[in-house]
Amino acid sequence: MGIELKQEIGMLRSRMIYNNPVKRMRLHRFYHQWIHPGNLCFDIGAHIGAQSATWLNLGARVVALEPNPRLFRYLQRRFRNKTQIAMHNDAIGEQPGQLALYISSIAPTVSTMSDVNWRTTIHDRSSFDVQWDREYLVNVVTLQQLIDQYGIPDFIKLDVEDYEFQALAGLHTKVPFLSFEYFSYQKEQSTRCIQRLETLGSYVYNVSFREYFTLNYDRWMSAEEILRWVADRDPDAHSGDIYARLTVK
Repeated sequence: MGIELKQEIGMLRSRMIYNNPVKRMRLHRFYHQWIHPGNLCFDIGAHIGAQSATWLNLGARVVALEPNPRLFRYLQRRFRNKTQIAMHNDAIGEQPGQLALYISSIAPTVSTMSDVNWRTTIHDRSSFDVQWDREYLVNVVTLQQLIDQYGIPDFIKLDVEDYEFQALAGLHTKVPFLSFEYFSYQKEQSTRCIQRLETLGSYVYNVSFREYFTLNYDRWMSAEEILRWVADRDPDAHSGDIYARLTVK
């Protein structure tokens, strides 16, 4: 199968998963609890813009980053008439510069700047033969640079495929609310992300399994509790997103 065909299949797969009515309804129902008109949201790892579209519909201003050039062109087409979104064909990291982005044409959601060990793990755990068949040198900016340019966001979504800690290492300002992806078999990465956030401010935490867009615990957890939750997690359990909310602004 040629690269172009893989890319078309990958884009079709992403659009079927993330643009379907059930997914859009879940996103709206979930985010309308926190995202309000005039809020500023950072969509880091925007993919095909599912979250960005939801936030725009809720009246927010959006800064979206997507380093994959094909996905970025799609975002430009999708939001070409939207004035409340700024889009950047950049990756996020600890320091500005350039890094290699490893792209999976058939599964663009797992494109990453992470090392071969993580890619091998994803390949071995995937239900199909995921391959990273392209490599691009991409521009890297930091969260702090985005804040310096656009202001402190009300919410940050980090979905950067095992590069969450590096993204948070480039943040030096406490933000009121954010989420980052976790993998149950990557306990150290999640632990480091939480510890990094606690150097910036005092946060409470909750979890959303997989991509169900619902908080799984009625009570928000302290840093100590979420660290224990991460440590006790079965490595084979499903992954998802950890949400962090600042307690003292």
